[in-house]
Amino acid sequence: MMKSETQKIIYVRLRTALESRLARAFDIDPKELPGLPLCDIMSLLFALFGDTNSMGGCGSTAGAIIALIGRELFWETPKPEQPASTAVH
Repeated sequence: MMKSETQKIIYVRLRTALESRLARAFDIDPKELPGLPLCDIMSLLFALFGDTNSMGGCGSTAGAIIALIGRELFWETPKPEQPASTAVH
C-alpha cells in the first residue's frame, strides 16, 4: 500500500514536533537524537511526562497517530543517512 502525500506531511510534522519536545527534555539539539521510530519517541515522552495533566492517554494518542499516518509510518525507523525530521517527504 502506497503512503499518501497527506500522511507523509503529517508524519514529518508530528515527528518534528515530538523530536523537538524530546530534545528539549534532554536539553540537546534534535539532530543529536538517534533515528527512533515515531512510536518509540511517543512512548518515551509518555514515560518521561505521562504523570502530568498535559498529556492524554498513551493508547488514545497512538490510535490517533495511526489513524492519521498509518501503522507503517508509525513503526518506521528513519534511514541513518537522513536527519530524522526529514526522513519522509
